[in-house]
Amino acid sequence: MTRLFLTFSDKNQFKFICPIFNVETQFRACNKLRDLVYVANYPPVRRGCQACIQAGKCPVAEIIRRISFSNNRNPPDTYGSETPVLGRIERSILERIAPVIVPDKLMEKLGVPPAEQALIKSSSARIYKLIGETPPDAEPVSERTAERASAPRRAPKKADRGESKFVNKAAETGDLAAAVSM
Repeated sequence: MTRLFLTFSDKNQFKFICPIFNVETQFRACNKLRDLVYVANYPPVRRGCQACIQAGKCPVAEIIRRISFSNNRNPPDTYGSETPVLGRIERSILERIAPVIVPDKLMEKLGVPPAEQALIKSSSARIYKLIGETPPDAEPVSERTAERASAPRRAPKKADRGESKFVNKAAETGDLAAAVSM
């Protein structure tokens, strides 16, 4: 059964302040642009965003990557809302994109305007400041994780010394057939 995420929907009303360009933006618009860039369709607008998406500095691209490749069978739909809401980007996302540097050659190739280039180059300082103001992410604890944490630890099994001596003897004598058939 495929789960439908409101985060990915065209009906998503979630807005946030972009940590790169310091403007309010809709998640769905960024997601749509990300989809276009990922199929090599570069519209003539938002060139700075396109450079950030390609370099891995875009928070929306990171959020979608995490949802898409999550080991969690039921990842949270944190960035989806049916009503207009101004939300925050999680701290772990900010920490991931803060150190990323968008190469000058990429910005030149995409024709990023100088004003956007300046914002991109100065964004890490703003993001690190935001990280200091953002509360740590809540750690989701599944039932299985809680069960594993409360379960008593068993001592590791000790290897049978007879087998290891045989394998070592086979290795010392060079008898590969004896070592493999072990």
